[in-house]
Amino acid sequence: MCDPDYVRDNVRQLIALARQYGVTPVFLTQSMLYDDTPYWRTINGGIAWERRPDRKYSAATVWRMLDTVNRDVIETCGEEGVLCYDLASVVSHDPAMFYDEAHFSEAGAALVADSVSAFLLRSGVIH
Repeated sequence: MCDPDYVRDNVRQLIALARQYGVTPVFLTQSMLYDDTPYWRTINGGIAWERRPDRKYSAATVWRMLDTVNRDVIETCGEEGVLCYDLASVVSHDPAMFYDEAHFSEAGAALVADSVSAFLLRSGVIH
């Protein structure tokens, strides 16, 4: 699993760089098809960046790992006073929203576009 300090430190570095260049950062959490349900606990949920073939993860475990990273991003953004939209809570784990475990279908992309743009308008980042 990813070390929370690694995630938090990297988010803080990105925020510092954005501020250095006068950019207003906005973070989004990552959605995924997998969920922590009995069904996904029985499915192999390989991780693209995992290079050790001796490690196997269920799809539910992969989702829990990503959810932990998402929560770390939300908390760090809150501590730093930076906007973070919890997109993962908006996009359901519905196969109609995804082409594969992580890439949005046209329906998923439309939902993301609508919800992110509404968030940016509500937050005042765009007018």
